[in-house]
Amino acid sequence: MKKITTLCLAFICILSSCSKDDDQGSHISGDIVGNWIGTEMTYEGTIETEVYGVPVESDFTGEAFDISTELTFSENPNTLVSEGTYSVEIEYDLEGVKKIETIEDLSFLGSGTWEMDGDTLWGENERGAYQAKIHKLTENELVIGIVQTEDVLIGGTMAVGTVRVTAKYVR
Repeated sequence: MKKITTLCLAFICILSSCSKDDDQGSHISGDIVGNWIGTEMTYEGTIETEVYGVPVESDFTGEAFDISTELTFSENPNTLVSEGTYSVEIEYDLEGVKKIETIEDLSFLGSGTWEMDGDTLWGENERGAYQAKIHKLTENELVIGIVQTEDVLIGGTMAVGTVRVTAKYVR
């Protein structure tokens, strides 16, 4: 059971900043350029692995706390500066046992370059390229959704996981 707990936490940390877009609807009426302050982040997803030959699947949800993240989008050139961190409390059910774990000092998106095409935000940072969906962009609110599915080798055990992160920022 401890091995599954470690797998779940490691997987969530790995995926908290690399991503592809989310498929929910969007509302765009503002300009992304400028400074944005993080106010809330939610996590949900599933991790699947095998322990001693037995398939194990666990769904998880999470809420961020101690949010001190800021995103600053500039243009010409299109740069993104991501500063600050947040922590997230993840709740999951593992073989009928409800668990709550805390992951601290996470960052969102990472600093690098960006492009926006409709409701899709494309970026590249020190960890590589990513794609995110802009659910809402007004003059005072930015809501970004990220979904990532990935095969990850953690501690010699292969896991397949999907994580969906929704982050809200305000000016």
